[in-house]
Amino acid sequence: MPSARSSDAPAPAKGGAGILKSAAVVGAMTMLSRVLGLAREQLMAHFFGISALKSAFDVAFTVPNLFRRLFGEGALSSAFIPVFGETARRKSAAEAFAFGARVLTLLFCALGLIVAVAVAAAFALERVAPEGSAWPATLPLARIMLPYALLICLAAILSGMLNSFGRFAVSSFTPLILNMVWIGAIFAAARFCGGDSPEAEMRRLEVVAWSVVAAGFLQFAFQLPALFRLGFRFALRLKGIFADEKIRRVLRLMAPAALGMGLVQVNVCVDKVLALWAADYAPAALEYAERIIYLPLGVFATAFTTVLLPAFTSMAAADEKAEIGEEAERAFRNLFFVMIPGTFIVLLLAEPLVHLLYSFKGGAFARDPDASLLAGRALACYAPGLAVFCAQKVLAPVYYAFQDVKTPLKISMGCLVLNVVLNVVSVILLPDGWKHTGIAGSTVVCSAVNGFFLFALLKRHGVRVRVKGVAPAALRFAAAAAPAAFAARWAWLSLPRLSGFVRIAPDGLPESKGAEAAAAACAFVAAAVVYFALVAVFSRKDAAAAFSAIRRRRRPRAGR
Repeated sequence: MPSARSSDAPAPAKGGAGILKSAAVVGAMTMLSRVLGLAREQLMAHFFGISALKSAFDVAFTVPNLFRRLFGEGALSSAFIPVFGETARRKSAAEAFAFGARVLTLLFCALGLIVAVAVAAAFALERVAPEGSAWPATLPLARIMLPYALLICLAAILSGMLNSFGRFAVSSFTPLILNMVWIGAIFAAARFCGGDSPEAEMRRLEVVAWSVVAAGFLQFAFQLPALFRLGFRFALRLKGIFADEKIRRVLRLMAPAALGMGLVQVNVCVDKVLALWAADYAPAALEYAERIIYLPLGVFATAFTTVLLPAFTSMAAADEKAEIGEEAERAFRNLFFVMIPGTFIVLLLAEPLVHLLYSFKGGAFARDPDASLLAGRALACYAPGLAVFCAQKVLAPVYYAFQDVKTPLKISMGCLVLNVVLNVVSVILLPDGWKHTGIAGSTVVCSAVNGFFLFALLKRHGVRVRVKGVAPAALRFAAAAAPAAFAARWAWLSLPRLSGFVRIAPDGLPESKGAEAAAAACAFVAAAVVYFALVAVFSRKDAAAAFSAIRRRRRPRAGR
């Protein structure tokens, strides 16, 4: 029976002026987390380079990361949070917390069983893994890190509960814990597990793997005091758990989203395993490239598309299909304004970017003469994805607004098959040193195919996104971006040489990291000057609309 809310019970979060403050907190923490993530990967590059053992670690971490994205940050959270928030608003905080405890119990039991079986399977497979392959190193690391899958998913549910009550600071700080613990573990491993042998490197990676599990526990424990202050209490209670209608509702909401997200994550796992087949350095090279490419995607694409699903849902409910098409066109133009120049710059400066971010004097990455080249090739193949990946971020919310999860799911299934085929063909046909680039390129091609079908099938819902409303602006941005990227390349690679006082290494880049960073700054300034000058001449209205969109997203939005 619904209980009345006591006067001192915590109130669930509401809209209003507090949105701006909360968004600023979350945005700042997200940016800090991404910066720390890049620093973490820089340290991994410094101490481990693109070795076969680093690749084994990357493949091993893919499995617990899959569960994090599927259950922790994906389907389960998106199904749980609306039901939890509705319970807190319509009934009471106590009942919402009781429901949250039941979800935690179900997750702990179900995912704990899966993790236990996976750990046992890893133990068994270690005994039969062929000598000389990457699996004797990959399986022990995966076995160590598998419990992180359970811990981070529990932590994600706690974050959802805190966010529902407007406590964003603690939950938004939680992701930083992984990076901080990981960075500390790298230094500790380097200090106490010295040596240049493969055995010593494996011991260092095992220390890092155990730190991932420790970070998962800390991410869970860190949020408990804040929830306890709100009145939350947790105890494992399985009795009658499936009799709870809210539990059944969460499972119903979760099922289709989990299947769709699961396909995406299976795709990621397939990429990593096939990369291990392509070459022992391939997973590490792809991981370094992905870290760079997803930094601007995470900052800009998320900033532009955060409001699309609620906006499209509101328009769909009001049968404003023409308005949905117009909003999607604006989103495309706004994203292309940023991502198209990014694509050209990354494409032309892939190897120097990799060298700047990962190659530090005395490190394993710098000692390998091919590391920057191999990771740079992967980054260049990922570069078109800066523009291509945005299509899914704009178009998929249209289908979800009409509660159509089947169409994106069917398209994802087809793209999964295509991705596997392209990856296998790439690994078989491409020459050594290039096989991993086929895996990166396949990801971009499949995303483009996915976006094409999402675009083409919008008419099923009566939504029309005009090609002529997007393509001309994209072409104008590309026409301005190409000269800007060449200006950046000239500034980065030629100015230090022309200056006469910078020592140049045999690879054509400045020997000093400070000089290299200065050259990169000059390159980006040159690109910005050329790009904005040309856009001001040829595409002023589109640029003004993009800047206006950014300003609107910085202010609280009034209801429709």
